[in-house]
Amino acid sequence: MLGWLFTIYELAYSRFTFSQFTKKLYLCNSLQNSRKKMGKSTEQENPSINIIGYGTEIQGNVSTTGDIRVDGKVVGDFSTNQKLVIGQSGVVEGNITCRDCDVSGKIVGNLFVSEIVVLKSTADIVGDISTHKIAIELDAQFSGVCKMHRSETQKD
Repeated sequence: MLGWLFTIYELAYSRFTFSQFTKKLYLCNSLQNSRKKMGKSTEQENPSINIIGYGTEIQGNVSTTGDIRVDGKVVGDFSTNQKLVIGQSGVVEGNITCRDCDVSGKIVGNLFVSEIVVLKSTADIVGDISTHKIAIELDAQFSGVCKMHRSETQKD
């Protein structure tokens, strides 16, 4: 992103021909791609981002390997090894297992989160939370027990 800003800045305040600009843009993109490859871990990148939209109701267990956002209603257990976002209109009635969880909606069930749980001000949770880290905004509702544990990468 920073490369794009420099390129646009240079285009606006310098005299470049179109071919010089495209070469510079290509070099900028190549540099960003090489940086991504150097920092690439052995884990697979997020294969997909899933959305359960407002007005959608799912009854049954949901399992995915990618990030997921819930703005509808899910009645059943939820499992992902990535990030789960529950929007303001989102409702989950069941247990949740994930890596990261941002909650703005309602959960009736237990949360098992390996890294961090963020409860936004509109969150309403009835159930227990087991996590490594937790952040709770003012006015968030939480009724249950919170158990803190070490992250998966810190376990011996």
